[in-house]
Amino acid sequence: MDRTRKRIEGEDYKEKPDSEGYKTWHKRLTAWFKNTAAICGAEKPSALPDSESRAKFIAACDAVEIKGDELTETCPF
Repeated sequence: MDRTRKRIEGEDYKEKPDSEGYKTWHKRLTAWFKNTAAICGAEKPSALPDSESRAKFIAACDAVEIKGDELTETCPF
């Protein structure tokens, strides 16, 4: 998730919560992470039950990108 946040929100998203990237994407990414975890079998990413579900979640994180003003992805599984 950190790698995805750095890619979308900016490398320094933790140190600059007032940045445009953080303001625009942080809450949206948090919701996206939770929704994606649910698809992979858990209510939140930290509760993913096994290495297969975690691998699917990581692949989805690597696939998500911004197109226009939306988070989009090609489902990797």
